[in-house]
Amino acid sequence: MITLYHIISMILQINVYDSNYCDEGMLDLVAQLRLSENVQATTCAWINVIEDLLLISGCDDGSMHIVSLAYAKETMQWQATCPSLPITSIQAQTHQQPSSYPITLMIGAGNKLVSLWRIDNASEAVKIFETEATSACFSFDGTYIIYADVLRSIRKMDLSGQDSSESFPTNHTANIECLRVLSTHDVAFRSTDGRVSVASVAKNMILRSFSTQKSKSAGFEVHPSKLFICTLSKTTSYVNIYRVDKGKLYRTIKVKAGMTAAHCLFASNYLITVGGGGLLVRTHFDAAEESMPDEFQDTNHIIENSSQ
Repeated sequence: MITLYHIISMILQINVYDSNYCDEGMLDLVAQLRLSENVQATTCAWINVIEDLLLISGCDDGSMHIVSLAYAKETMQWQATCPSLPITSIQAQTHQQPSSYPITLMIGAGNKLVSLWRIDNASEAVKIFETEATSACFSFDGTYIIYADVLRSIRKMDLSGQDSSESFPTNHTANIECLRVLSTHDVAFRSTDGRVSVASVAKNMILRSFSTQKSKSAGFEVHPSKLFICTLSKTTSYVNIYRVDKGKLYRTIKVKAGMTAAHCLFASNYLITVGGGGLLVRTHFDAAEESMPDEFQDTNHIIENSSQ
């Protein structure tokens, strides 16, 4: 399967790029997809089904849209929340082998609500439950949900909507608005003030916490090695990379002078940064090379990068 990532532009067009050829200095434009209504896409997720790859998009008016990459058109839409709550996160999974319907979909809205949906076929979405939460993610094995409640505690809920009586405080003083799985039992989460914690949901305890530079978004992305996370910097042209296991700033990257970074993610051996106007900047970042002993590292090295 090709590795894809997306850019959502201000003209309601979703551009799909193939990142498999980053090493050759190319980002191939695979498809340009448009939603059927006059809405602004705010986030999306991929899911494989038999003979197709689906792009599930959430929009600023609380609506959801499913686009088929095989047919290059929208195949389904529905209203997931009220129009005043934009969709802020989407996660999708299926337990069928090979991947097929039903699809389990977790939708975050306005950093206030999380709902779970079941997509039984290409034309029907059924809500299973909804709860107050500022962020959430599926567990490592996909059998339950881990979420941060409005009191900044971490809780668990099974896929039927049965809330676990187990929860634990995080000692975060700001809302937790991004939560990611690291391993079978460990998760990482970040609050709006830049505080990051790693917790064990098996032991119901915080393993470590550290401060990151506060940025306009609490979002972060985890490297496939699980050793690094990337966040936007408070300086518009920079991205920060942190060592999760050591809880410290590893590297600050200047992606392009004058660029306003809007999102960052890891793809293949690269850090991809998305800026205003659909600008993409890629910076080489190989975890195997980066994981050398600390005495050989410069944790505040600034990298000038002009590759696009």
